[in-house]
Amino acid sequence: MNHKIKTKRKKFVVTLVISSSIFAYFGAKVSLMLDASLVKTIFGIILLFIASMVLFYKKPTITDKPYKLPILIFTGSIGGIFSGLLGIGGGSIISPIPFLFGYDAKKIALGISFVIPFSSIIAFSSYASVIQLDYISLFILSVAAYIGGVIGNYLLHFQISSKIIKRILAFALYLIAFKMLVVG
Repeated sequence: MNHKIKTKRKKFVVTLVISSSIFAYFGAKVSLMLDASLVKTIFGIILLFIASMVLFYKKPTITDKPYKLPILIFTGSIGGIFSGLLGIGGGSIISPIPFLFGYDAKKIALGISFVIPFSSIIAFSSYASVIQLDYISLFILSVAAYIGGVIGNYLLHFQISSKIIKRILAFALYLIAFKMLVVG
């Protein structure tokens, strides 16, 4: 859908893919040496902070603001590290950082949809080499993620404003932080 509507931001996507993929590999290697509960606690606290910043920090959004390379590399690197540390896609870290620099939420979300699979695959591959996989669950979750991605992409293009995207992201970050800090 993004290709059809021509919403790709090449500099944004390529920079984030490269930086997040490189750092996801290192994050995954480091995670094997760290206590998992410590990493979850740190991540949960960071998510609470980021969710609050996304929800309450009022930096003016500039819809046509050009992406700056150092901000993109920083964003991808931080997202990649956490993607590798936790074995996740990294979108929960990658998405909010550009918001805080005043970039448009809708454009960020569209670009991030191209980035997350790369850091996810790198992190997953690193973990898959040291754990036993449940292929049935893997298949079911892959299909569900694909369907959710298609639905989310459609809503993003045609139904949701940048303001609502920020609120949804903050709510999702609070939920993830709650799970990390309370549920475990």
